[in-house]
Amino acid sequence: MSASISHSVSGKGLQDTIATLQEVIKSQQEVGQKHEPTPTEYFAIISSTISVGSGGDRLPELLKVLLAVIPSSSKVIIRVQFKQLSQSLLSILKAHVENDGLVHIALSVLGAIMQQQETSDGFWGALHALQSLNAVLSFLDSDSPRIRRLSHEILSSIMRAHQQSKSTAVRGYIADFCVGVILSCSRAVYKRTHCVILFLESALSFVPEDKFQPLLEFSLRLQLCEIPKLTAAVYRMCDTTFQSPYYGFSVGATLQAFQLLLSARPSTADMEANTYYCTAMASAVLSLRKQDRVALLTGVPTGVPVAGAPVVQVIASVNGNLLNKVVTNLISMCESDFVQVHVAVSTALKRILCVVFERRTAAVISQMMQNGSAALEETHLQMLIANVSTLFQLKYQHAWLYILDTMRSLFDLFRHNGRSVKMIQMLVTSLAEVYQAIEHGVLLNVPHNVHSSLSETMGAAVRTCGLKLFLEMLPLADGTGLIAPSKEWIITLLHSNLKQMPCNLTDFGTCILPLANNYYKLIKGADGSANAKEMKMHRTRITQLWSLLPELCAYHVKDLAETFSKMSPILERLFSDYDFPELLTFVVGALYQLAKGVRERCPRVPGSDHSTAELTLLRASATKFIPLLLQYVEGISIGEGRFQEGVQAIAAWCEIAPDGLIAAVSKKLLQMVLTSTAAVGGSENEAAAGWMAVLLAIIPLLPETLVGVAFKSIRPLLTASETSSVQKRAYGLLLALLSEHRDVVLAMESPLQMLRAVSEALLTCHVSSRSMRLQCILSLMNTMSDEDLTQALSVIYREVLICQKDANKKTRDGALEILKFFISRLRGEVILHALTTTLSTNPTGNPNSNATSVLKSSTVTALCLLLLHHRSNTMMLEAGVTLLPQVGELLIADCPHQTKAVLSYLRVFVSIQPVQTITNEELLPSVVAAFTQSLGTHKAKFSSRCRAIMRKLTHRIGEDTLRAVVPHSDQPLLDYVCKHARRAERRKDQQRRALLSSREERMLGSDSDTDGSDDEEEDEEDEGSVARRIAQSAAGNAHNAEDYRMGKRPKAMRVGEAGRTDLPSSLDDLLDDQPSLRQTMRGEKSSSDRGVGGKRGRGEVDDSSRGKRSNGAEGSAKKDADDDKYNVVVTADGKVIVKEVEVVEEAPAVKMVRGKRVAEDTAVAVEEEPNKQEHKEAGVQKRRKLNLKEPGEEYRAKKAGGDVWKKGMLEPHAFIPLDPRLLSKKHRTQAIGHFGVVVKGGANKKASALRNKGKATADKGGERHSRNRPHQKKHK
Repeated sequence: MSASISHSVSGKGLQDTIATLQEVIKSQQEVGQKHEPTPTEYFAIISSTISVGSGGDRLPELLKVLLAVIPSSSKVIIRVQFKQLSQSLLSILKAHVENDGLVHIALSVLGAIMQQQETSDGFWGALHALQSLNAVLSFLDSDSPRIRRLSHEILSSIMRAHQQSKSTAVRGYIADFCVGVILSCSRAVYKRTHCVILFLESALSFVPEDKFQPLLEFSLRLQLCEIPKLTAAVYRMCDTTFQSPYYGFSVGATLQAFQLLLSARPSTADMEANTYYCTAMASAVLSLRKQDRVALLTGVPTGVPVAGAPVVQVIASVNGNLLNKVVTNLISMCESDFVQVHVAVSTALKRILCVVFERRTAAVISQMMQNGSAALEETHLQMLIANVSTLFQLKYQHAWLYILDTMRSLFDLFRHNGRSVKMIQMLVTSLAEVYQAIEHGVLLNVPHNVHSSLSETMGAAVRTCGLKLFLEMLPLADGTGLIAPSKEWIITLLHSNLKQMPCNLTDFGTCILPLANNYYKLIKGADGSANAKEMKMHRTRITQLWSLLPELCAYHVKDLAETFSKMSPILERLFSDYDFPELLTFVVGALYQLAKGVRERCPRVPGSDHSTAELTLLRASATKFIPLLLQYVEGISIGEGRFQEGVQAIAAWCEIAPDGLIAAVSKKLLQMVLTSTAAVGGSENEAAAGWMAVLLAIIPLLPETLVGVAFKSIRPLLTASETSSVQKRAYGLLLALLSEHRDVVLAMESPLQMLRAVSEALLTCHVSSRSMRLQCILSLMNTMSDEDLTQALSVIYREVLICQKDANKKTRDGALEILKFFISRLRGEVILHALTTTLSTNPTGNPNSNATSVLKSSTVTALCLLLLHHRSNTMMLEAGVTLLPQVGELLIADCPHQTKAVLSYLRVFVSIQPVQTITNEELLPSVVAAFTQSLGTHKAKFSSRCRAIMRKLTHRIGEDTLRAVVPHSDQPLLDYVCKHARRAERRKDQQRRALLSSREERMLGSDSDTDGSDDEEEDEEDEGSVARRIAQSAAGNAHNAEDYRMGKRPKAMRVGEAGRTDLPSSLDDLLDDQPSLRQTMRGEKSSSDRGVGGKRGRGEVDDSSRGKRSNGAEGSAKKDADDDKYNVVVTADGKVIVKEVEVVEEAPAVKMVRGKRVAEDTAVAVEEEPNKQEHKEAGVQKRRKLNLKEPGEEYRAKKAGGDVWKKGMLEPHAFIPLDPRLLSKKHRTQAIGHFGVVVKGGANKKASALRNKGKATADKGGERHSRNRPHQKKHK
């Protein structure tokens, strides 16, 4: 073999090679049995060719074809040829060790045939098998990331196969090799060991069980070398091993590994090492918990007695209580200065707690408590929570933000857990002490996000414990039975959380009411000499306590059926208590929440009398509370917020009230409406509006016998000139009647007749009633026939057109809905006739009147909607062409409303008309002139609409046709539109090609194994497997980037520097500059090429040779780029073809060079050009960001240290010229430095004056510049 064989593989070379192989194979076939070569035949001829050393310059192509056909070839032939072929491949690897491309292909082939061999220990003990294995092992520390990754994948797949077949020879051999490399590691030479540790991340779970502990123990000792990144790699290896889906070691081995890890705490303060240590411990806990829960608590596997005692009685053995030891270690990690470590501790605790405190019902726990192991677990859980409670000491304050998220998860878990909530009492108490210290200013300088997170955590505690238990843990009252001033924050906390949790009404009666009664007694027992301020505070306390009642009833009252009968008399009495009228608001709110909740849990079903106990109870109480609520509403002004709350409460109680009570209430309300509307006066009108609002709330429950009475009561109010509030509610009542009782109402009066009456009352309609009026009109039209609808169009279409331009959005939306309804129901010709008539008339006779412009612009908008809806109607399209000149004449008025409408018409016109119509010699110039030359002063205002029309025309008729008619002044606009259109087309084309390429790769397949099973399902699996392997081979070049685990390390954020406050959901987000470890195990592309430098942990040692290796890897990536431009593919019918890998061409990277945006490749050439000004500009580049001069720079002396006066200039002053650019957030840092020149000088001067009282101070300018030149004399 010649050492000068080229590594590159061209498409033509592959095609020629395959063609030559086909000819050779067919020439050896017998006459009459000619057929297309099979993958096995390709394998045989290529292996023979390579074995005799006759590959020559075609060796890379032969190896690539061989790699593609191996998965589809006969395993028998591959195993027979293994010895000879492996020796040839080893010779190739030895002869071409400097050729990374050829080495990668040869090593891939060697790995592929090794994976096809049997897994017996006898075969792998042979010399040729061990030589092949040693060859792959030798590439574990290759300088090429691509080759190194390939060797990892080959060895991992072989070990996985041997693990499945329970063969230990190869796995033990590889483990011994790794142990030897680890033992030879030193501080000076550690690269090979680092590579082995990275390999063990995915392979440690495959080693034999007797090799597992020595490997782990020797790996953990590597931290003695004091190489931080090596130590971090070891802990990352432990983490991924315990999380591996292939982890299958026994409980004893896992327990020993766990104890080793627990005792091997990092001796360095390195951020990455400590982070991975925390995650590794959590993974170990979860792994051991999954295998044996008792072993995690006692340190002894289940069934193994200690000192003659059962395992369940071992509480304080030598290895016992590993769980609490882990938590203690994690808590001590919070003393670290790095944010990532705090996040890792929080994540680890969250994983541990969520698994340990698994959700169980109370019955299951009660049954398990009879077992000793379950009782032991509960005991250790209490100890665990006690340990976690210590996290809220002040020394761990910087980690609180991340720990609080874990506490919320724990509380939410107990919320749905059968365990006693009292277990978390110590934790709640610790949190409350911290929260109270922050609220009362004892603990200062706490960040807002920490305070907010702590508030959310305390809320989670309230929701978990419940009101009664929470107040037992944190009593609201002091020894005197009153609320302690330091506990006021509890009321605020309860306000925000009671409405999010189910509660007991009994808790309000036993925990809250006694406190309110204590204050009530103090107020009643006070004499005339009582302190007024103190009495006012007592009333405030009563109000605060009663305000919790609506919140408590908002979610779900669990004991309503048992407790409401006891609470009802208290609520009734408050309606007649005139000493505390402010409490009625809370009582009404509570009654509304109770009735609403009962109806939601037991909805009304027509024809069904199903009811629950709580519904029956409230229904019986409706006769008492509905009159009280009506009395309450009667005394409130309609403009107050309490009024709407009262109306909602009445509607909710009517929902559950008996039918007879609803009828009586309805009659009373109708009577009140008629009485109040018949009277004259503002107060009566307000009362009428109030009763109508109450009636509107119960319209859905109105009996049919009263529907007619209600309609007759509100019918006159629609046409009478009432106040706006009464008229608006009258329209609202009509709309509700049409929605709920349409048949009854329309039987009394036809829709068209009612619509005419409503239309005639247009002049008396108030502005605030228009929206509701339009909704009533639309509801009336829904049941009209086409004939009646045509008449309705002539009655109301002008009003609808005018309402399209109303200032109120609801009115505009209502008018638009009516227009769309007309267009969808009536023939286009009918609506077109009405609109063209309006467009040609002038109601006021003044061509410049505002009414005319509004009406005509609205008419044009309606024409746009009509043409869009009927764009497939030829007659309507012709009408659109006919109307174009008439619509264009509206531009003459130079009115913005009309101009906007005309441009909308033009946009619709060019969108729906046929191309032949648009390109008419007379029509196209007039259309273009309309939006380019006829807009007058409004052209700039409507530039975006003009651009949209130009874009649509370009798309429809083409650039060349349009450019011929576009005026010269608007040619730049056309150029801009065309440029963006071409850019969008390129982007779509790139996406399309990428999609097609991925589809083709997914559709590739291979023939079945020639000597395998004939089962079609197995054939399909083989084809899919080959397709995946070929797709992975096609993407192989993308994996040539430097392994992030050996490259730059993640930036360590110290406390106070962290920008993000959220917690990661997994290890992938823990180190923000690293990709997922699972991506490495799957072989996916890593996104870590953007490695971020910056601060690192203490004790970190930088590898000076890492940059050289990285550069070498990049060079190797470019060198091997041609290897994967072409791939050999085995199709489903057995053909071997060459496929070119489609590479999506991305837009060239843009770079700023000398103030201009140029392509990156062009930028390199430009930067390499000799520039005479380069050195001159370098001196001022430091201060060129905003081209700002330092204040007072023009007065600075060249030789002296102060300021000088120059002829023709003002006297020197220490001032800063105003510059609006300094106000931008983007330049905040520069602004601080800019102003600091004077501010710092002023501060120095003030300090000097204080030190030297009575002495003259130096000149301002001299003092300012002297701080920059401390060794020069000041200029006097």
